[in-house]
Amino acid sequence: MQNVEKLNKAIGFMAEAEQESLRGSWGGERIALLKAIELLKALLTESEAEAVTPAILSQAETKLKDCRSRLKVAEQHLAVAHKERGILESSYKNREAAIAAFEDAMRLTDAENLEQLEEIKILLDKEKILLRDSQMYRRLTPHVKRGEQLIEVGNYGEAIFELDTALDIARNLPDDHKFKLYVNELCDEAKMVVFKTYLDSIARSLEKNRYRAAHRQLEKAAFIKPSVLEEEEEQRYQQMQNTINERISNEEELEDDEARSGDWEAAVKDYEEALSLFSSYSAADPLMPAFQSSGNIYASQFVAAKERLARLYEERADGFEKKEQNKKAARNYREALRLLSKNSRLYKRVLKKYKKARASKNTD
Repeated sequence: MQNVEKLNKAIGFMAEAEQESLRGSWGGERIALLKAIELLKALLTESEAEAVTPAILSQAETKLKDCRSRLKVAEQHLAVAHKERGILESSYKNREAAIAAFEDAMRLTDAENLEQLEEIKILLDKEKILLRDSQMYRRLTPHVKRGEQLIEVGNYGEAIFELDTALDIARNLPDDHKFKLYVNELCDEAKMVVFKTYLDSIARSLEKNRYRAAHRQLEKAAFIKPSVLEEEEEQRYQQMQNTINERISNEEELEDDEARSGDWEAAVKDYEEALSLFSSYSAADPLMPAFQSSGNIYASQFVAAKERLARLYEERADGFEKKEQNKKAARNYREALRLLSKNSRLYKRVLKKYKKARASKNTD
């Protein structure tokens, strides 16, 4: 294409942009101006520019400057239009469409227009949070409703499972988020019923001096303990815990543990700390609500803590198996399995031992 033809074609796109502007079609104007700019830049930078007359070069430079100035104005109008469209989509709760519109508005806004950039960013972040909450609400609602139904019919164990699943879905929400507060409250309600049942069972075992049975029930109660206890229940639990710990120290079941009490204490402490970090981890940066990260950064620490505790259960079970106390061995193997991933080698090894202990005819 000859240089004069390129210049004339660019001028034609500029005229087209003018017509689009008169119609209020900022998008059309922007497209036409970008085409004109492309031609003018090529005219000024190609090697054949040496053959271009000074008059054509001067005219091309002037037109390019004019196009860039007009493009800036068109993009400003277009940014405002996208922002208004985003607000409209948001009013109809079309979250994804609103986010797309606000992102376009951000992209088209001049970098020096800090006030408008900040305004759009606030709208964009708010919309992303609303979309996240909406998507999360759709995912966790079935579990919460199922949990509510199970509580109504008195099936508290399954209710806890459903509500824990909902809490796992909502793990990245702030602790004071209304969804999380409600589900935690509901879960604690179910846990309290089961927890009190364990306390009653422990009390009956203590009355009959069955301290080993009481100890097993106390371990289960500790896993199901609600996050908040009434003072009376807390005192009752602590009193039972102290009584059992004092009396069980000489019991046969814990003989093998006494030599490694420090290991057990450290393993349980590591597990509780890892569980707390894993459960409270939030991938959402409070300063940048739209920020997303991949996965829970404490997952590997949590898995390692569980495996350490599982190995202690396995070792205890091995000791019982050597004494042909297979019921106790099976019970401890089962506790180890509950802590392990089904895909791990340790799980497969313990599972094999567990099946053997259960199948054995020798029971204590």
